[in-house]
Amino acid sequence: MTKNDMALKIAKRMNMPRTDVKRIVQMVLDSIPEVLVTEGRLELWNFGAYEMKVRKPRKHGPLE
Repeated sequence: MTKNDMALKIAKRMNMPRTDVKRIVQMVLDSIPEVLVTEGRLELWNFGAYEMKVRKPRKHGPLE
């Protein structure tokens, strides 16, 4: 399912213009990284929990 498919499905359910719903869906998706950066964790019930983790840089082997 694409964002457009999702927006169309929600728009039909809510009896709203697809363009408005598409903007809302995009705003929600855009806010996920912002929340992770500021809060460090995002929990969406029945969907998933996400958190920022600091990792060491990857080590690459010698190039051939």
